[in-house]
Amino acid sequence: MIKRTGCWLLAAVFPIQVSLAQAPDENTRDSDTAAANSGADERRPALTVSIEKPIYRPVQESIQAGGTIAAREIASVSAQTAGLSLSAIYVDVGDSVKKGQLLAEYDADSVKNAIAEAKANVAQAQVSLNRAAANAKRAEKLRGTNAISAIQADDYRFQEQMAQARLMAAKAILNNRRLRHRHAQIRAKVAGVIETKQALLGEVGSPGTPLFSIIVDNQLEWQAEVPGEQLFAIKENMPARIQWSEPAGSFGRYATISVAGKVRKIDPSIDDETRLGKVYVTLENNPQLRRGQFVQGEFLLDKKNLLTVPATSIVRKDGYDYLFIVDDDNRVRRQKVSVGHWQGEWVSITQGLSDSDRVAVDGVGFLSTGDTVNAFDADAQSDSRFDSRSDNQPD
Repeated sequence: MIKRTGCWLLAAVFPIQVSLAQAPDENTRDSDTAAANSGADERRPALTVSIEKPIYRPVQESIQAGGTIAAREIASVSAQTAGLSLSAIYVDVGDSVKKGQLLAEYDADSVKNAIAEAKANVAQAQVSLNRAAANAKRAEKLRGTNAISAIQADDYRFQEQMAQARLMAAKAILNNRRLRHRHAQIRAKVAGVIETKQALLGEVGSPGTPLFSIIVDNQLEWQAEVPGEQLFAIKENMPARIQWSEPAGSFGRYATISVAGKVRKIDPSIDDETRLGKVYVTLENNPQLRRGQFVQGEFLLDKKNLLTVPATSIVRKDGYDYLFIVDDDNRVRRQKVSVGHWQGEWVSITQGLSDSDRVAVDGVGFLSTGDTVNAFDADAQSDSRFDSRSDNQPD
């Protein structure tokens, strides 16, 4: 009984040992299969991307700058009379005015009365002169006779001269009072737009008191600040333009506004602290321009043929610009480049790119250096479609 029991125990244990010995073989096969699949995944391309070669295009080069919108010339309008109260104001800030237009007026009733009095004095002096002249003429005829002495004749002549002087003085007083009356009317010396208004109704004026300021001919200019090392490239009469954005409608929409201009003059000096020079640009009239507004702009240089790539191919990271270059084995590498000017769907590259490079133009946000891709030649596909269309054209 005991021996048979031991045999059964051995028989029961043996199959377990055999099954345990076979288990490592199955795990090994699974591991080999996983490794094979992993290797296949590494060789499988990560993404299908379109590639294009850079193209030389004429690019408008420019110098970027920022600056303030300012009036090219300001005309000040001041009071020129004293002791009169301002009785009427006819314009306000933002109004367009013509040269000679009446802007404001002082109470001139007292001046009008003074003018009437001065006219009467002139008339009286004229009568006195006429009488003195007649007496002097008669005395001159009697000179040399016993009817009148030479001394008396000279006295009549002197009285005529004094009467003439009194008439001139009366006329001068009349002219001064007329001038004061004209000064009581404040008129625009130039055409333009009212920029500021200091005039107050009821204020008693004194010579030199500022009343208005006028932007002459409403001519505004852009006073751009340019780094000193770039000033040499800017010339008088060079074209320029400024741009800024303003809200347009609802939902946070903005519209870009562009105004063209031309360089009027270049400041001969450079600021000692900022190392910036000032360039004055005459702008086209635009009602949306505001004095004191800070805007960005550019000075337009000559066009040059530069390498360009689609704007979708640019990747920006940590303040730098990159392209992904696809080699002949369809592996990609990230290439740091210097970006020039953006022109619609294209951007110029000034450094870091060759015209023989193949550039990934889409899906670049998912690429990394060393990735293998399915390269789809967009240029070749476009050419083949064009050739196909050409072959199908009727003769």
